[in-house]
Amino acid sequence: MLYDLGNRRDYYNWDWAGNIGWSYDEVLPYFKKSENMGVERYLNSSFHKTGGYLTMEEFRYHPKILDTLLKSAKGIGYQNNDINGEKQIGFGLAYGTVRCSTTKAFFLGLLNILIDSNKKVTQDVVFKMKMQRHTVVVRKEVIVSSAGAINSPNLLMLSGIRPPSQLLEAGILPIIADLKVGQNLQDRITLGGLVYTIQYPIGIVFPRISNPEKFTQFLLQNDGPLMTLGVGQAL
Repeated sequence: MLYDLGNRRDYYNWDWAGNIGWSYDEVLPYFKKSENMGVERYLNSSFHKTGGYLTMEEFRYHPKILDTLLKSAKGIGYQNNDINGEKQIGFGLAYGTVRCSTTKAFFLGLLNILIDSNKKVTQDVVFKMKMQRHTVVVRKEVIVSSAGAINSPNLLMLSGIRPPSQLLEAGILPIIADLKVGQNLQDRITLGGLVYTIQYPIGIVFPRISNPEKFTQFLLQNDGPLMTLGVGQAL
């Protein structure tokens, strides 16, 4: 999965809108704490760290056209930047969570969450780390991580955050906030980016990579076009 934190201005806008603690400077330490950066040229960057659970690597194969693209961009004045670094105006090779995911990195070790049924608040979180079982007692609050585009608003609705008429119809009480949660969900019908044609057959298309040689390269050598992201390899 491509790893892109987005633009820092979005985080500052969230903070300015009243979401205290969500400015870029405040969330960056948590992003750094969670990652285990494996791209050598970024190991000493102040925007990255090693030792976290989410492994970062460059994708092990990219078509040669990307090298030409980056060289051309540099030739007209754009730098080859880290997409999650200090400056985002430029071009650079993408990296991501190779053989890793949010579930594998953070959730598989969580065994259970204990809830006080009378107070409807979380009491303990039980998890496993390095083959040891641990229990963390909650002092303040538990933040529920994102559950995806569908289930995240669903969690908010079940918690009483939605237009009152819909909550009452579903028998959900109490009503915490009258907000239009889940409305304006939009699907993305296409990908943005540069579209270009080339004279040589070097692009990654299915007929070109679906042959025994490429599958053998993928299975035995962890290399070849099947190790590519497919789209968005340079940003």
